[in-house]
Amino acid sequence: MTNDGNAILREIEVSHPAAKNMIEIARTQDEEVGDGTTSVIILAGEVMSCARPFIERNVHPSIICKAFYKAMVDALEVVKDVAIPLDLTNPEEI
Repeated sequence: MTNDGNAILREIEVSHPAAKNMIEIARTQDEEVGDGTTSVIILAGEVMSCARPFIERNVHPSIICKAFYKAMVDALEVVKDVAIPLDLTNPEEI
C-alpha cells in the first residue's frame, strides 16, 4: 500500500495517448521535485476538463493551446507583481 502517486502510476499500463501523457507528467514532477505527483495529475486533469467543451465545439486544439499559453503568461505577470524576492542563502529571510 502506498500514497506515492508516481509509484501507483508506474504500475498502470495504458494505451490511451492522454493517459500516457498524464503518467509522463507525474514522472517528470517526481524526477524534478520529488513530490507533488498527485497534485500535477489533478491539475492536468482539470486543465483537460476545461478544454473539453471547446473540443466538443470543434475548436482546433492549437487554438486551445494558445489560449492556455496566454493564460499562463498573464498568470506569471500577476505572480511577478505580487511576489517578494527572497535571498535563499539568508536563513532569516527564509
